[in-house]
Amino acid sequence: MHLSDSQEFRNQILVRAAHHAEENDRINEAIKLYNLAEDYSTVVSCLAQALGNTVAQASPDEQAKNIEKTAAEILKHYERANRAVGREREAVVRLLRIREAVEAKSRSRPEVALDVRFVFGISLYTWT
Repeated sequence: MHLSDSQEFRNQILVRAAHHAEENDRINEAIKLYNLAEDYSTVVSCLAQALGNTVAQASPDEQAKNIEKTAAEILKHYERANRAVGREREAVVRLLRIREAVEAKSRSRPEVALDVRFVFGISLYTWT
């Protein structure tokens, strides 16, 4: 392989591998590869999409738990480094909070669930 610089390596190797992982539903792997490629906005977009798919699960499976853990870690890191700011990152934060409320509700901790509903304006009448 004749790659002239690190940018070409990121584009030719890392982004392609990340895209392949994403297409094959290996989201955690894709997120980590996009992060190595310094494609921070795509990392956050993948996190938002993956979290959106897990929010409705009453009890998340192992993959959903890994996505939530990865999302929390990446958000902490990105906040410190001021990366990928904007609507996508805010969506990830909100999805994590909603997931927290669903888990609190299932654990009979309504005060936490109510707090999240109040913050995001979720209707009390549609929460079942």
